[in-house]
Amino acid sequence: MLRLNSRTFCFIFTFLFSLLIGGHTEADNASTASLDLLTGHDWQHFTGASVTPNGILIQPTGRAIVPQISVPAETNDPDRDLNANHLLTTNPPINIDGPILCVQGDFTLNATLEVNSTQGCSLYFYGTMPVIYDEWRQEGKTLRILFKDGTLTAAIWNGTSSDSVSQTFGHDLPTRITVSITKLGDQLIFVANGNQLGEMHDPGLFSNGQIVFGANAEPGGTFILKQLTAQSSDPADAVSVIDRDALVAYSVSAMSLRSQSARREYPIEIGAAVAAIPLMTDPQYRSLVAREFSMITPENDMKFQFIHPLPNVYTFNEADDIVNFALENHMKVHGHALVWHEALPRWVTDTSRSSAETKQLLSDHIRTIVGHYQGKVAEWDVVNEPLKDINLSTTYGLRSENPWYQAMGEFYIDFAFREAHAADPNAQLYLNEYGIEEPGEKFDILYALLKRLLARGVPINGIGFQMHEDMQNGQYVGSEPKLVESNMQRIAALGLKVRISEMDINLNADHVSKHLLYVQACGFSDMLKMALRQPNLASFAVWGVTDRYCSLTFDYSTFGNGLLFDVNYHPKTAYTQVQQVLSQNSRLSCKDQDGTIILP
Repeated sequence: MLRLNSRTFCFIFTFLFSLLIGGHTEADNASTASLDLLTGHDWQHFTGASVTPNGILIQPTGRAIVPQISVPAETNDPDRDLNANHLLTTNPPINIDGPILCVQGDFTLNATLEVNSTQGCSLYFYGTMPVIYDEWRQEGKTLRILFKDGTLTAAIWNGTSSDSVSQTFGHDLPTRITVSITKLGDQLIFVANGNQLGEMHDPGLFSNGQIVFGANAEPGGTFILKQLTAQSSDPADAVSVIDRDALVAYSVSAMSLRSQSARREYPIEIGAAVAAIPLMTDPQYRSLVAREFSMITPENDMKFQFIHPLPNVYTFNEADDIVNFALENHMKVHGHALVWHEALPRWVTDTSRSSAETKQLLSDHIRTIVGHYQGKVAEWDVVNEPLKDINLSTTYGLRSENPWYQAMGEFYIDFAFREAHAADPNAQLYLNEYGIEEPGEKFDILYALLKRLLARGVPINGIGFQMHEDMQNGQYVGSEPKLVESNMQRIAALGLKVRISEMDINLNADHVSKHLLYVQACGFSDMLKMALRQPNLASFAVWGVTDRYCSLTFDYSTFGNGLLFDVNYHPKTAYTQVQQVLSQNSRLSCKDQDGTIILP
């Protein structure tokens, strides 16, 4: 077996043995030179898996992405009816800490499973990684093998659609099964216990030359992965395995955003929302995060449906990766989000409970998660988006169509902050909200809520202004910095900190021109200059790192365009302007006295 460190390229490793496509047995496999992908590799940090003497025990996590919850009486969301019809999207665990199989040419994968129930068990082979956004999972090039009810079903996603092509093979297959998948040219050939079952067209699933593994068990079922091996099919082909590097500290240039901010007389944290999959699997993304930002927020991996998908099941591994990376690189972590009306798994929303039971559920959730990260996560969004968009005159403007409000009324907010403070008294605790940037009814509702919370002694430290901004027809139509400043100053008068927590500026244009990029840059820099004038400003954060993984992406064919770095990780005009503002270099405002954009 050849094992390579991931600092090296997947170079050619030729085996002198080839695998017969059909008719081979498990005993034959044992005598054939092959690459062991279980022994000596990291499966301890694979969500839902336990390393046992008998193999890798795969247990169900129940992880799924729920459709966005939009209650007509509480939101202006134009897509609420469409979202309400969306089904759950399975979000199976991926061993992003584990081995990567490098392949060249044709090869065979062998997996031996011992199934302990009638429930389905699946193995996943990822040629490209899925990208997970706020409300949906964009599948990459993926092969899934599902064993259930004595049959084997192969499903293929080609990376351009959420739809898959599938085919079911065999019948009355035993509960201990060795599955072999051979790539031969543009075909995938499936064999079970030495019997060829069939084949499917390969749309180039593994053309990138790497395979990452995943596994999933349906609720109520478990299985043991007893063997996972790979071998080349011809002496001219090659397979090898690389392991993830240990987390390391990256060098930080003097011109980076975090360095520029650190040198200011009153430094602030420069933050970004970060996703675990690209952080662990994309070296360019990882180095960019470490170089430029001093604070990171887990974009999704601490939300309820990701970290607490089933009762008494907490899946910390992906969030742990983010936190450990941050600590290694001397970055702070802003946790997101403990209490929200969205991203709740079905076991939370579809189960009837008494108010006392709901209160206990929320207490367990908050104390378990905050306690797990005590001393590691510096700040938390304790309550996220508690305010309605419309009909603010009822229920004090609070969203009421969620289990927390229905159990405790307004006092669920008090309860959440007190529980978080009890779990980590040193953590800074925030309420995070959108639509409060400018004076208006929604901000007034928030301000009144904060006064009530403070009067009751609730341990709240600050407010996050989300700042998701827009452009239309080439013009910035987002929040006016002077009006945002007015609201921030009112918050400061209450003794609370403020932070810009999720800023992006959507170009709302298919063609990106220099003009659009400059207007976008002015939006970022003018907002940052305003924010830096606030003595109670704690941090300035963008909701993502690169447009390649931007939450403004809505389909498979396009990328987002609202962040500081483009899809190729290159700094955009907005990055340059933010960098200049942080460095305190003198620069004319992007706008003249009547508010007109000044073009260079």
